[in-house]
Amino acid sequence: MRQFVSSIALIASFGIFQTTVASDVRHAGAHVHGINQVQMVLDGNTLQIVYQMVAEQLDGQHAQSTRGHKDHGHNDHGHNDHGHKDHGHKDHGENKGDRLAAVAALENYHALFHLPDAAECEQSGFESALKDVSENAHQHSHDHGDHAGHQDAILQYQFECANPKALSTIEFEAFESFADVESIDLEALVNGRAISTRVTKDQVLVNL
Repeated sequence: MRQFVSSIALIASFGIFQTTVASDVRHAGAHVHGINQVQMVLDGNTLQIVYQMVAEQLDGQHAQSTRGHKDHGHNDHGHNDHGHKDHGHKDHGENKGDRLAAVAALENYHALFHLPDAAECEQSGFESALKDVSENAHQHSHDHGDHAGHQDAILQYQFECANPKALSTIEFEAFESFADVESIDLEALVNGRAISTRVTKDQVLVNL
């Protein structure tokens, strides 16, 4: 955990969080439905990525275990009601258990993003957690009823890249895996370049 925290501090030290996009995210609060957040740092051959989402995004969703599945059965994901059909039908303990299982399954990062093969990045670490969010600290991007526990899912990945200079893009698969994702706010420091951008489903590939 200490390694990942130091990476986020490294991003901040380069002033990335002073950009307009990051400023908007801070003022809105971390717990915003439909918006995922990603911090990415390449330090030598070591790449660290922290992916944050509202945990309710995981409820009733099944992350894809492999990349390249284009038919994700969106009708089954409740596209028309943002996937909230089952909210309120489970108690908090059952809901949390389902979320923990869904978070653990995301150790396979391909459900969220894809790195270029030429960079030869091998996953060397994964940590995850569910963080409780107080009712007055979050804001909704749409109106809905009460849920069993407002939480954020924090996913932390570490990779060792044999050819870090080839780490020229990141492609986000989360839009395919989760119906509720509307945008992803990316902060990155890769090969000496600082990047801050908002990613949408219309343009899932980001040049680094």
